[in-house]
Amino acid sequence: MAGPSACSSKKRNIIYLGPRFGSFMTAFVIGDKAVAAARKSALPPNVLKMITEAKRYAEGTPVRIEVSKPDDLKPVTLLAKIKVEN
Repeated sequence: MAGPSACSSKKRNIIYLGPRFGSFMTAFVIGDKAVAAARKSALPPNVLKMITEAKRYAEGTPVRIEVSKPDDLKPVTLLAKIKVEN
């Protein structure tokens, strides 16, 4: 099984992807502007709770979402859009 990889835009990493058995893990590190935008967005309550409870680091706030079915991609794509725009 391959290791994690990152999807980037210009010189910024937008999302990290890690393989799992039957699923994959997505990971974001979002800055303060993206956190504020996420709180105003249509992200599901469980993702907003993750963001609120996550420890803030100098690099940003980490958010991990496991994708095991197609519906799991909706918050991932929304969070990626928020990160790119902020």
